[in-house]
Amino acid sequence: AGILYGLNTLGAACGSLLVDFFLMPTMGVLSTQRTAVFLNIAVGLGAWLCARQKTAPLAVDAEPIATASTQGKFVVAAIFLSGFAGMGMEILWFRTLISALGQLRSVFSILLAVVLFGIWLGSTAGAALSLRGQRLKEYFVLSQWLFVGSTLVSLFFFDVQNLLSSIQSYRAGHSGELFLLTWTTFQLVGIPALCMGIAFPLANALLQDAAATVGRKAGAIYLANTLGAVLGALLAGFFLLPLLGMKWSVFFCTFASLSAAVLLWRPRKDWLLAPAALALATWLGWTFLPPASLVQKSFRAKLSGTDWRQAVRVSEGLMESIVILEGKDGRTLYTNGHKMSGTGPFAQRYMRALVHLPLLNMENPKRVLVICFGVGNTLHAASLYPGLEKIEVADLSKHVLSQAAQFAATNGNVLQDKRLLVFVNDGRQHLRMQANDSYDLITLEPPPLAFAGVAALYAKEFYALAKDKLRDQGQVTQWLPIRQLSAPVAKAAIRAFVEVFPEAVLLAGEYGEFFLLGRKNGKVELDLELVQKNLALYPEVKKDMERYHLWGPEELAGMFLANATTLWAAVADFSPVTDDDPSLEYVRALFLKSFVPVDVINSSGLTSWCPKCAPYAAYTKIIEAVHKDPSFVRIDPFLPAVPGLQKFPEGKESYEKALRGSAYLRDLLQAGK
Repeated sequence: AGILYGLNTLGAACGSLLVDFFLMPTMGVLSTQRTAVFLNIAVGLGAWLCARQKTAPLAVDAEPIATASTQGKFVVAAIFLSGFAGMGMEILWFRTLISALGQLRSVFSILLAVVLFGIWLGSTAGAALSLRGQRLKEYFVLSQWLFVGSTLVSLFFFDVQNLLSSIQSYRAGHSGELFLLTWTTFQLVGIPALCMGIAFPLANALLQDAAATVGRKAGAIYLANTLGAVLGALLAGFFLLPLLGMKWSVFFCTFASLSAAVLLWRPRKDWLLAPAALALATWLGWTFLPPASLVQKSFRAKLSGTDWRQAVRVSEGLMESIVILEGKDGRTLYTNGHKMSGTGPFAQRYMRALVHLPLLNMENPKRVLVICFGVGNTLHAASLYPGLEKIEVADLSKHVLSQAAQFAATNGNVLQDKRLLVFVNDGRQHLRMQANDSYDLITLEPPPLAFAGVAALYAKEFYALAKDKLRDQGQVTQWLPIRQLSAPVAKAAIRAFVEVFPEAVLLAGEYGEFFLLGRKNGKVELDLELVQKNLALYPEVKKDMERYHLWGPEELAGMFLANATTLWAAVADFSPVTDDDPSLEYVRALFLKSFVPVDVINSSGLTSWCPKCAPYAAYTKIIEAVHKDPSFVRIDPFLPAVPGLQKFPEGKESYEKALRGSAYLRDLLQAGK
């Protein structure tokens, strides 16, 4: 039974890696699913052929071969608790690792593979021990003590800073980095997984007492272990984490493993006393940890020198652990260890541009949808337009929305706006529930593009859905953090957008924070006269744009990076991101070097987007130079001899004139220095 259980688990480990690191990236979702279906059919046919073969009747023992039947209920209960502890801890390990490494598909695949591989090794070892037929209870009890001790010790010593430092200093390519990630995950979960695997065959051997009931009792053990695992996953993910946090969730799950050991242990002066004492001491010592210590240990952002005295709030919820830090540039929201949004002036600039640029270029917009709340910057910008009759926000996390008051100084308590409708829902599913021709603007800034599931908001099918929901002259703005992507993946994302919005333009709200703007019908064009007219009607909008250096024709023109002609030429040889090919989710996000593919930027097409912006061409040339050559941003604009002028063909006079006309550009270059 242990060998069969181990082989099944080894197959699962191989499957989890094969799917995520080979089949999905090379074949796509549908072909991968078909492969899985084919394998299931093949297994079913093989089992059917085996069942057709005639075999000799099973010899039934007249007498029991063991004397464990009297304790059968305790064994079943113990393996149930073991399953509960194991799967509950897998949920908690996953929260730890995504906080440290990112909410990537590869993180889950590696964790699952390492746990399953450990279970395979453990079940093989358990099978060997069960064949000896001696001290089976003691070995089972020892496996639970070891599970508790190794789980708590490995979590206590987990340090994401040393982990990432060692990974980033390793120069062996993708395979070497993958090996280090796998080895680090094994250090965290390997020994506990080994103990999980040992438990099953030992419990099975303890329960069996007659050949006639081998199948039924093996099934009972497997069922009990599986039910415990299901309950552990449900309770850990949906109740323990949001109610108790990581520290006490770990405490509760390891208590289940301790209980499994106690059910079968009859204390005597024997060799189990020492490991029992160590496990119990470790478990009781866990209660002295600070409540947020595990959040801090897995907090990847501490690589930049996080001062936890700046923490305004630490909150653990259903889907994420949230940390809000106060810094010199305002407050920053981190979810699962990663920076998601903030109130700094540069962040405010691009987030508000997602709304201001399209709405100021429309006549009487009435309805707006903002997908992903963040800290409320984009939503607050939309709320400044008094003519809007309905403003909607869709966000997956009620926990994130509940933090809005922490950013009231910049979002103006926007969730209290009477025109606002809040939907705790996936943005794409929310759109599917709406009637066609509903919105004047759909804008979104999802989590980092490599995170699992985010590709669904960058797929060609999503843009087609969004286009159906836009009114005749409606527009969509999509955040494109191009430095998070390799050049081929960035171009695949752009290709998906331009295939649905063929007249799209690429804009820069802030350094490296690009966004795509598309229109349902007609050419995408900036009308400066209409913008001026609307600003006269919306004084609060004008104040908001001036505050973040968005207003002024030179600032608007300076956002331009490329027109549709440039974009189509750059992406012509690339396939779009689709539901079947979510290539964004297979970016090496941990190790990607920051750069911008130069062929997607060409400011010479400025007047095709803004016919009256020719006087501001020098400004856009500087922005183009900044993005094409990162060293340009380190120029000191206040020195008499500017080192970077050799990279600026328009010359010193045009350069200095652009600097005088743009507060944003002065801030950008000064910050770069």
